[in-house]
Amino acid sequence: MNRVSLLIASILIVLGLSNVHSQEKYILKNTIPDGNYKLEQNLLVSLIISSEETNSVSQTKTKFFWNVTVSSPDSTTHEIIMKPKRIMYQYAPDGIRGDRIVYDSDHSITADKKLDSIYRVFIDSEFRITLDAQYNVVKVQGLKEVWDKIAEKSNKEVQKIAQSLQTSITETSFADAFNQFNYGIPKSEVAVNDSWETTIATELPLYGKTETVWKNSLDSVYEENGRKYYVIQSNSAFVLEQNDADVENTITAEYDLETGLNRKYSNYSKVTVEQEIELDGKIQTIKSVALIRGNQTLTPQ
Repeated sequence: MNRVSLLIASILIVLGLSNVHSQEKYILKNTIPDGNYKLEQNLLVSLIISSEETNSVSQTKTKFFWNVTVSSPDSTTHEIIMKPKRIMYQYAPDGIRGDRIVYDSDHSITADKKLDSIYRVFIDSEFRITLDAQYNVVKVQGLKEVWDKIAEKSNKEVQKIAQSLQTSITETSFADAFNQFNYGIPKSEVAVNDSWETTIATELPLYGKTETVWKNSLDSVYEENGRKYYVIQSNSAFVLEQNDADVENTITAEYDLETGLNRKYSNYSKVTVEQEIELDGKIQTIKSVALIRGNQTLTPQ
């Protein structure tokens, strides 16, 4: 074999070995090992309303800090106890203009009194979530008691605010929030860049039940401080028939390859609605766009 042929053969061998390595298959799992955790959740909601004559942007920011304890009473059951440690909330009615509402449970003396009377009940409560062996939610406890306490202690104005929150913070939405971490996990082993689909039935606040097809892919596997992690990218797009709303979702979830712990999670959603209404005898098209950005980090203690 001449030198040129030997060089080409060497290159082909290296490329072949590289390809074999890149096609390494992984069995992905999603679990929450027993122990104590700190959970930080951030949510930013921007609402943009535009028409021929007006344009407005409002923003709501919410931060939750939780103490989380996970235990397994038996081989088929897991229990999660979540206790809020701090709640931060900010509302800007029209971008940087207008009167802002700012709340921080760590500074309740100067906080908005109406919000404090609601969130203080959350701070003083704990939520218990029971999961099956596959970490699917079986039962959520604690939310009903929170809303009952708020209804007993609050005046009508505060109760009205609480009722608007209650439509989005339900036992079902709590369960869906946990179950979504299982949505993108494939049942068979996969390699980086492999893709698969899952169809998920969820219940959206104000809109009811809907089925969504998620397109998932194993984006990467990487090593950090001696541990391996995998990253799943998920996308979906659908139309809510109730009001012809176009919905787009993107989720990035990062897991510990060995334990299956979902340590980082981020999502982006865009909901677009166009409606024709009559104003001053003139038909106008009102376009509403809601941009929802969220992320959370779960850290073992």
